[in-house]
Order: sequence, then structure tokens, then C-alpha cells
Amino acid sequence: MQPIEVWKAIPGYEGMYEVSDMGRVRGTDRTRTRINRWGREESFRVRGKVLKNSLSNVGYYRVSLHKNDGSGGIQAFVHHLVMLAFVGNRPQDMKHIRHLNGNPLDNRLDNLVYGTPSENAYDRVRHGTFRTRYADKTHCDEGHPYVFSHAKGYRHCPVCVKEREAERCKQSAIRFREFVYNTESEVWLPVVGYEGLYSVSDQGRVRSERRGVVMSPGIRGCTPYIIICVGGKQRQKPISHLVAEAFLGASPATQRISHFNGDSVDNRAENISVSNKRR
Repeated sequence: MQPIEVWKAIPGYEGMYEVSDMGRVRGTDRTRTRINRWGREESFRVRGKVLKNSLSNVGYYRVSLHKNDGSGGIQAFVHHLVMLAFVGNRPQDMKHIRHLNGNPLDNRLDNLVYGTPSENAYDRVRHGTFRTRYADKTHCDEGHPYVFSHAKGYRHCPVCVKEREAERCKQSAIRFREFVYNTESEVWLPVVGYEGLYSVSDQGRVRSERRGVVMSPGIRGCTPYIIICVGGKQRQKPISHLVAEAFLGASPATQRISHFNGDSVDNRAENISVSNKRR
């Protein structure tokens, strides 16, 4: 017995287009308007028919939809329309529509379900359609072997990563030595927790109040730091943390300190960004 095909209106195109649970799209009998060659608006009847699918460059069927006034022309994937009409909007944490049998051209409702990126990736592996130009590579472009990182969950080249990090830190050190401070309107505030002993400026400089001199910072990796000595104990403090605490009221223990321009050497107060850490 032939199954009964169920049709539903496409949200946003009610009275104009319908999609079925078999993955077909049709236009309905309707009246459209257009501007004729004399510049006047005229109406004309359009007979409903099943639309012809076109194959996109990513391997999915799509159709063209237009409003009655000729506006709103879009290219819509058929599987998106089926799920939108029969299931509704996709949940926020499910960004993909899965084809359960692995056939991207089978847009029947029974073959479609919303899913997470992880579920979609597992489907591709299960169906044997997972393809990437790096999947069969065992060495990077420089000839170093790939190593799987359990912490990161993927393969990488530790040699190239280390070399890139060393070069990044080298460039940061050069920028740090050449950084020009604006000392004309510099504002100084006490370092939080070390009031009366150290001060920090909105330009990212640190001053010892006991000696009355601006301290010479160091740089570790890509992060400028200062050594604070109290009671015979030395502590390394990132300058960005000192500026954020003094000028923005931030708490580095519970908040993330970053830089608007992405340059960790530029520790001016106006360049410091504060956000909550993910738990």
C-alpha cells in the first residue's frame, strides 16, 4: 500500500509553498504581483506544482522560494524545510540535521533528526563518509611525525607547535623592549594588597614606593611580569593582573584577564579586558 504523503506549509511562506514528509516541495495556487514594462503593478495567477530540486556544491538538495510580491527569494535546503515544518526550530545546542541512513539526498522525515556536531561527526564515521585531506597524513609539512594528544583530543606536531610558540615569544620580547609609554598624563594607583609598597600606572608600569623608582619588568613566555618582594619573599606578578586589579577592580583568581588588541605586551588600562572564567 502506497504511504499517504503529508504536506505542511513552510513557516514564513504560508499560502505559497508546502513541504511533504517525503522531502518534496511544491508551490500552491496563488496570485502574485509584478511590475510590467509600463511601470504599473499587475497581478497574475500561478498554478501550484512540485518544485525541481537542484544539487548544491555541498551535496544537498535545495529549492528556490519567492514571496508573492517577488521579494524574499532564497535558496533553501530541502532537509531544513522538512524539519522546520514538521518538527519546528532546531534547539540551540543542536546545530546540525542528521541523515540517519547516511544518504544526504534522502530527505524523508523518518530519515531526519536534529543533532549535535559530535553526533553528526560520528554519523559520518559510521557511514564511511568522513573525509579530510589530513586523515591519512602521518607527518606535518616539515616532515615531523604527528603525535596524538589525549588532552587536546587530536593529533598535532609538537615540534612545530614549540617552534611557533618560541617565535611568538621572541616577537613579544622585541615589542616589549620597543614599547613606548605615554608618561605625560600617567595615573598611578596602589597595587592591590601591597598598598604603600608598590604602585601601578594606567600605562602598565610598576613603581617601588620604598625606593621611589620605576621597576624593570621581565618577560616570561609572552607575558610581562614584575617581581614583588615583601618580607623576604619574592612573588612574580603579571603586570596585566596588577593593572586590572587596580584600575578595573578585577579579581584574577575568578576572572579572565585578556587584551582587546590581542597583544599581551600592551598592558595599558584601556587595553585590558575582564571576563568571567568558565566553570
